[in-house]
Amino acid sequence: MDVGLNNKNLLGKEAPELADVVFLVKANSNEQFNLWVEWSKESLTNIEPLSKKVLETLSEVVKSWPVLTKVIDMNDKVIKTYQKRIKWKQISSGFLLTIGHVKHGKDKLPICIEFSFAIIEGKKVCFYNRSSRAGDSKMVDNWLIKRFQLTHDGYTRWNHVNATNFHNCVNSLDKLDKEPRDTKYKIK
Repeated sequence: MDVGLNNKNLLGKEAPELADVVFLVKANSNEQFNLWVEWSKESLTNIEPLSKKVLETLSEVVKSWPVLTKVIDMNDKVIKTYQKRIKWKQISSGFLLTIGHVKHGKDKLPICIEFSFAIIEGKKVCFYNRSSRAGDSKMVDNWLIKRFQLTHDGYTRWNHVNATNFHNCVNSLDKLDKEPRDTKYKIK
């Protein structure tokens, strides 16, 4: 089902660093680090299973059956937990942007979003987090969807996920819709 988004990124008008972003991920710095640990090819947790050929060669060389059994058991555990790893180049600079204010008693408190970036599988992904004392999730969501309406999968999905659903970002980077449209999205 078409989500009605125009497949345009207008965030570059707010900050030039956002102009070439193709996906938004709602994640704080700890979540972003954990995603890197879990997904990056460069992570120390990236332990690939031994190939069948390596195991066959090992069985010809290792004459101690208990040692070989332990290696095979360990390799089976690695196979069960192994997932696709991705090319991830962290961009060290990020920034904070004030998108509005909310009234709090007599004061007006700023609503700020923290942005950081990575090149993932050759595409620029933006991690963002509301980082102000005051919080208005609806304001943040509306501000983002008004300016960032890129889609994938035949205009059926918004290029936006939270940290828990990061796999949808990774699995969608090769399904990005290319053509912008003149649709009007109704903010809820």
